[in-house]
Amino acid sequence: MLKNLSIVSILVTIGCWSTAIYTFWKAATDDKLTSLLPVVAYNSPQGIFGWSISLAFILSGVSLALVIVAKIK
Repeated sequence: MLKNLSIVSILVTIGCWSTAIYTFWKAATDDKLTSLLPVVAYNSPQGIFGWSISLAFILSGVSLALVIVAKIK
């Protein structure tokens, strides 16, 4: 059960990182990098880039913790 949960969290994390990278790449190719700013304002993520980066970092930590706990058990 824990192993399945860690696999799902890894897949969701990959999706979040992919969204963040694609959003950055799309803005860079359209010369609109400043449209991604601010990423975080008023202690809250702003826009799709801010939310995907924030969730990617959080889910990376959760996925790492789940993988470590799954290997221990």
